[in-house]
Amino acid sequence: MIFRPDICSEMCPCHDPIPYLPSGYTAEEADELRINDRDKYLHLARETMKIKGFVAEYIRPLFCEGRGPFRWTCLSRDPEDLKSF
Repeated sequence: MIFRPDICSEMCPCHDPIPYLPSGYTAEEADELRINDRDKYLHLARETMKIKGFVAEYIRPLFCEGRGPFRWTCLSRDPEDLKSF
């Protein structure tokens, strides 16, 4: 039996500031800020997104070398596409 998903979702919110907690805020404080001053929240969250983290420091260089402990999914469902990686 071959498993073929109906949909695929990117789990990385790299482009969306809403899931980011602004630096220095607890989850509860961030929720309150998001409700009471959304513009300030978005500004602070975007600033937090600029901080280099694990992906920028570790994962991205591995991608540049073409290696890493990654799993790939071919949305085309063509096994030959996976071989191109």
